[in-house]
Formats: sequence, C-alpha cells, structure tokens
Amino acid sequence: MNLLPVIEICVHLETFRNIDLYQQGLYRLRVQVSNEENEGNAYDITLKLSPKAGDPHCMDPARLSMKFAESRAFLMRYCNEEVQLKESIYFQIKLSKNSNINLHLDLLFNDLGGKIHPDDAYEVPVKDLNMRVISTFDTVLEFPFVFKSRFIPVLFPVHISLATCIVHYLLSDFSVKQHNFGTVSIFKDRSGSIREYVGSSETDKIYKYYIDFLTSNYKSLSDYYLLVMGRCINQEMRMSLEHRCFPATLKLPGESDPHFLNFSQRVASHNPEKISKDLINELHIVSGQILQLWRKMLDLVNKTPRPISRLLREQYNTEVRNIIGRGVVRKVFRTGDFAVLTQKSIEVNHSLAENKRLENKKNQQELIKIDTSSTDPIIIDEIFLSDSECNLQNLSLNNLFIRSRKKFSELHLFVLAHGYMGSSKDMMVLRNEISTIFPYAIFLLSASNEGVTESSIGELGENLAKEIRRFLEENALNQVGCISFIGHSLGGLIIRAALPLLIDLSEKFHLLLTLSTPHLGVCEGSRLIRAGIWIMNYVKKADSLSELRLSDAKLPENTYLFKLSQAPGPDLFHHFALISSPQDNYSPHFSSRIEVSRKMLKQHTVYSKMAKNLLNGRAKLHRIDTDFKIQNTNIDSLIGRAGHIEFLENRFFMKFLLYLHPEFFE
Repeated sequence: MNLLPVIEICVHLETFRNIDLYQQGLYRLRVQVSNEENEGNAYDITLKLSPKAGDPHCMDPARLSMKFAESRAFLMRYCNEEVQLKESIYFQIKLSKNSNINLHLDLLFNDLGGKIHPDDAYEVPVKDLNMRVISTFDTVLEFPFVFKSRFIPVLFPVHISLATCIVHYLLSDFSVKQHNFGTVSIFKDRSGSIREYVGSSETDKIYKYYIDFLTSNYKSLSDYYLLVMGRCINQEMRMSLEHRCFPATLKLPGESDPHFLNFSQRVASHNPEKISKDLINELHIVSGQILQLWRKMLDLVNKTPRPISRLLREQYNTEVRNIIGRGVVRKVFRTGDFAVLTQKSIEVNHSLAENKRLENKKNQQELIKIDTSSTDPIIIDEIFLSDSECNLQNLSLNNLFIRSRKKFSELHLFVLAHGYMGSSKDMMVLRNEISTIFPYAIFLLSASNEGVTESSIGELGENLAKEIRRFLEENALNQVGCISFIGHSLGGLIIRAALPLLIDLSEKFHLLLTLSTPHLGVCEGSRLIRAGIWIMNYVKKADSLSELRLSDAKLPENTYLFKLSQAPGPDLFHHFALISSPQDNYSPHFSSRIEVSRKMLKQHTVYSKMAKNLLNGRAKLHRIDTDFKIQNTNIDSLIGRAGHIEFLENRFFMKFLLYLHPEFFE
C-alpha cells in the first residue's frame, strides 16, 4: 500500500520567560518537526509583527523557511522577564508509516556586541545577524490515531528558560506515494507488481481501514471543538461565532443512498487502478470536511490562546500527577503527640519503598518521561493529624491531600538557605523547578552566610534576617502576600534562628520546609559522620558544629539548639514539612523527622523535650520520607553523603513536591 498519512500540526508559542539565562542579548526560537524519514514543511505563521521603535520584544518579525520556522527576535535584559509571543506555526508532514513525530526547538542567541538597550539594538541589522544555537529541546508527538492536543512546557537546559507551547495536530488526509508518474494503485503483490484483480471483501476492508482513521480524527476534533467552545470562549465571542458553534456532521460518501452503502458497490469494479483512484477521491472528500473544522479550530486557538492553554495545562498537570503518584505511598496518622514515633519502626517505610519500586518496574518508561536524569526515588508521604483537632473517621484520604487553591493576586517570596560550607548556587536547581511551574514566585537565594557557616547558628540567623529585610526594602516588595522558607541541612536551622527576628512579618508566613535538617542535633547519627564532625570541629573550632553536637554547654537544656526549640518557629507557619531520607547519614533520620522512639524517650529526654517544644500546638504536620535509589559505587554513597545532596539535585523528587503538594507553593 502506498498511501501516506498527511499530518497537520499547529505549534502555538504563547510565552517565553527568562528563569536563569546566562547573558543579556537577542533571542529567538526555531521550531521544526520531523520523523525518521521526512521533515515537515512549515507553510504559515500568524502574527508576523513588524518591529516597533522602543519595543524590545519585537526586534525582527517571525519568519519561515521550508523546513523550519522562527519566532520573532526579542531582547532579554532582566530576571523573570517574559515575552508574549502568541505566534502559531503551521506544519504539514507526510509519514511513510504510522510513526511518531519529533518536535524540536532551538534557542538562538546573539549578544549584539553589548548593545542591549532597545535604541542601540535597532541600529544593528537584526535580520542579517548570525544567531547561534545555545540550547535545544525535543519531545515526541505520538501518531494521531485520533486528534491530539497537548500543553508542552519547553524547558531549555543550561540556559534555563521556559517557553509555554500548545500543540494541536491530526491526520487530515492520505497522499499517494507515486514514482515516475506511473499507474496509481495501492494493491500490489509481494514482488511489488500491480495486481490484476481485487475482490469486493478486500476492497471494503481496505476502504474501512483508511476511512476509520479520518472519521476518528474528525470525531475527536469535533468533541474538542465543543469542549473549547464550552470552557474557553466567553459569551460575547460565542455570539460572534454563533453560526459555527456546533461542528457540522461528517458526511461520508454513499451514506445517503442505501443501495450504495458499501464502497465496493459504489466502485463496481475489481480493477485495482480504478479502485485506488475512487478510494483516494472519497478520502479527499472526507479530508475536505476535516480541514474545514480544523481551520475553525485554529481560529479559536489564535483568538483565545490563554484559556485553551489553561485547559491543556490542567490536563497536563493531572497526567504528570498521576505518573508521579505511582512512586508515592501516602499514609495518614492520628496521634496525640507528634514527637513520638507512631510506627513500630521507621524501617517500615523502607520496606514499603522497596515493594513500591518493584511494582513500578512496569511503569518505568512513563516515569522516564518526567526526567531521564533522575534516580528512582520512592516517596512516603505522611500526614500527621492531632487527636484534639480532627476526627479521622469523618475524613477520606483524598480530602486530606486536597490542594487549597489561592488566586495569584500577590507575589510569593521563597527564601532558600544553603547548608554547612554551601553556597546560594546549591539551591538554584530547586529555584528553577519552582519558577517553572509557579511564575508568581520570587526568590531570595541567601548568600549572606557563604563562607561563614562555622559561626554560631544564632549569628547566621541574624545575617539571614538582615538579608531578608534588605531584600524586601531594596526591591520595594510591599505587595508580597506570602513568605516561605526552604532550608537544606544547616540552612533549616539558620532559618529557624532568623524567625524570632522576623516576627513582624509572621502574618505572611506560609511554608517552612526543611530538607534533611538535623533539628535535634547529630549526636545519635552515624559513627563515621560523628567522628568526622568532631575532627572538623577540633580543627576549625566551628561554633555551628559544636552546637549541632550539643556540646556548647554542660547541660543539654543550656545548649543553643534546646533554647532555639523554645523560640517561635514552626508554629508560625500554615504548612510545616520535614523532608528526610534513610540513605542520608549526614543528618540522623530521627533528627530530620523530629521524631523520637519510645526507647529514646527514656534514655535521652533532651530529644523528646526539644521535639515537643517544636511541634506542640500544631494541628497538622507533613513528614516526607524519600527513599532514593543510590548505587554503592562511590565514596559519597558509602558514607551517606549522596542521600544528603540528592535533595538538591533530584528533579523527580522536586516535581513530586511541586505537583503533588502545590498548596505549599501557591
């Protein structure tokens, strides 16, 4: 058979946002579609804006080539700067078989020789500039057995930036693969020669095979068109589109005459060439109706791209949550004391993780779609409810994890604090992941304690508090609605030390999230790590390490960490989340979770007192135990450091937080 599927594709570029671009200058996007054998033809592009004086976001209009299209050229000069592109690019590609399609985007750049002011940039002949590719993005579009629509967040690596993109595509027709203008026939024998005779049953079977593709695409396109009209079009626009609110019913050839319902009856021939020509003609008749509705659909995409983008984004987020959720075990506990270990042993979580990992082997390919660079973590997502605040019998598991939506009317400031001997750069991956999904987030990557983490935790907290106030003042952020804190390792304690100095801002406190933070010190951790901390403390005379070891005072009740547990802290926040990992030997597991066993209650009362001080008065607490799949192949994994830094590098874990707990970040 020599009929080639013809695929129509619309790639709508909605916005481009700078997250962490390396350099100011001129940027533009290049878009291509292809498969293993063919490249798609770019044949049209909407909204070809002409450059305007003083408009840095349109230095050169969008342009077409045969095999690709390029967006307008735009200047990027500021952090979190966003460009409204609103450009639709139309492609057509012919496939030799029912194969997938590759969507490829390049990020192009030119530094303009440092002329980044719009007035200076207009002096440069942008149209003739040689722009180099600095980052690429690829994704696969599945073969459209039915009409497809997708929201695609185009995240460029290295030069971190995000283009929001929606893609619509369908199979619109079949094309004849013809060599040297020879006889047209889709019926050939094994040697490739045209057959002399085709029976009626085979004729109808072949016809049904091809026509079913087209009717399935029309039906799914029609359903989507009605969905968009109902969900994305306002009343005023609906009135202007009244004549075409409902798609026409697809009319198939021969259906009006009961005597010629079968294609073999209409063609009335066993000649392969005549059957082929009549089949192609009837497919073209159906294709014409598909293309009419396709153009109406594209008209809606260009007139109301944002509502359609929101609709598809919701579907995308649901799909990602479902995939990530396969690596999550959720548990709910009702307890009278958050500080006491509720389970028989914390090893229960490790066993659950191993069982879940075996169960997920079937879904590995789908998990890889989320992030191919990540290890395979299993997350034990635990929520603890106070006996006095909640009757668990009246709650379902789903209700406990319902996301509390809020309007994006105010900015949300995230303060990210690094750990011992760390730097603000340690928190950049997490910052980028949050910024990708939550565009109204702004960030302070704390740098005030870089190089001085040997100082006392109290002093480090003072540095952070001053840095936060200076940041708010310098950026005139009076409109900040929420302030959240995320600390890694020692950074979590530094944040807690800063909180008593920020009490006047406490009405805006939203989330306190600590990643492997030793809230109860490190005295009961790994012997190897304790020995290493003792040596470092002996050599460097680091006050912070002495405080972590609870050796800064003779009596435990006089140590800094004990006194800090009595100060205002977690009780000031709507959400308090403790993130830990059994593979992390740097921060003792019980200390990261603020959870002591009944045995420790009797032997080490100082831990139970600190834990109760920190957790008393809370109605709800999140403990998230992350079981990373770490191979014992290097020194980091052997000493337990790999599990400690995995929180800063594992994108799958970060996506879990962002997609399954959006209430933390909204």
